[in-house]
Amino acid sequence: METNKKITLLWVLDILKEYSDCEHLLTYNEIKEKLFSLYGVNPNVKSIANNIDTLIGYGFDVVRNGNKGCYLGYRGFDSGELLYIVDAINSSQSIAYRHAKDLIKRLIKDESKYQKLKYFPIKKQLNNNRKLSQNLFYTIEILNDAIHQKKKVSFNYNYYSIDKELKLRRGGGEYIINPYHLVNSKGTYYL
Repeated sequence: METNKKITLLWVLDILKEYSDCEHLLTYNEIKEKLFSLYGVNPNVKSIANNIDTLIGYGFDVVRNGNKGCYLGYRGFDSGELLYIVDAINSSQSIAYRHAKDLIKRLIKDESKYQKLKYFPIKKQLNNNRKLSQNLFYTIEILNDAIHQKKKVSFNYNYYSIDKELKLRRGGGEYIINPYHLVNSKGTYYL
């Protein structure tokens, strides 16, 4: 039972993240009901108030509105910022559709279930020309590390022939460069 008291703080935070926002306040009794229905714990209202005080003391933006309840306010991004980032991900030609959808889900995971609905109407036409580069983010990370560590990188350029076969440029010879910057222009990265 002691474990439940300690973990209840985190469960209260999870409930505030998932079920509250400025338009959907939760009273302490509603939080208590959610704790019981989701986790099988039944703390008293004073414990919930103490948990919320602890969250506020730790730096979470829990906003109280008298007897109307409380909600988790700022979550790392403003709504407009998230809308812009979601749109940028959807617009990118460098990110496969499935990966873009997964990135957006991870990006909005701390939004309330009500706010999450705002981000899925932003959809671009499924573009079959998206590059299916599963290593894109890994490659960006490697290049960024090389830039900051002032190290050389080597790579091969590939292209598709008229016969739709993957071929190496330079007969398979490696390119060795000193990267200084990565530039993203119209969804494509350049060194």
